[in-house]
Amino acid sequence: MRNIPDFTCEYGAAQLILENIDYSRKAYCLVLWAVEGQMTSLLTECARFCTMVGAEKTYALLPRNYAAEEDFPYAVAFRVVEMTAPKAAFAETDCALWPVLPENAGEYLERHNRAMAQVDGARRLRETEIPRLLDRGGCYFVHRHGQVLGLGQVEEDRILSLAGLIPGAGAAVVGTLASLIPGDTVRLSVADSNTRATGLYQRMGFTATRILEVWWEIGRSR
Repeated sequence: MRNIPDFTCEYGAAQLILENIDYSRKAYCLVLWAVEGQMTSLLTECARFCTMVGAEKTYALLPRNYAAEEDFPYAVAFRVVEMTAPKAAFAETDCALWPVLPENAGEYLERHNRAMAQVDGARRLRETEIPRLLDRGGCYFVHRHGQVLGLGQVEEDRILSLAGLIPGAGAAVVGTLASLIPGDTVRLSVADSNTRATGLYQRMGFTATRILEVWWEIGRSR
């Protein structure tokens, strides 16, 4: 399903991310602007449209400068938290890395999207993004003795995304990707609703440093 970059109504405008509906039944709304005092009305219209096109849940990201009204009817669904750890906390890995190349980029996208299907806030990668990913680099399969354990993407001091593909492989995937970080600190971000991943990162020495985004649940199909 195609996204709507500029969904407008009398109450304001938002970007609707609808491409996740096909595999996770979730839609995401990025508010661009709202008429003063009409944020709730705008979100109601966005949620109604997303539900109409198949979303079972709709989440919204509001402008940073927005102060919720006293009668704001929505609850926080999840927060995207930045976590950091000293690189020295990770033991030397016995895993290896296969870079994403033209011949395996399709497999990387398919495995990434399948692993991230139910993760709150996770981006779905599209085939049109393959040239950009190949040009920028930093995407890898993590394997041990030929067995693929997971995958991820690294940029500068940050692990942009990661996924373990077999049970119990998460720590090995994180540690192997962290070995690519050139500095002393490793950064990543995670939705606090993803308690399994958050718990793993904490056990590995990561600590929460700041909240990057707050997402509100504005719609749920009945």
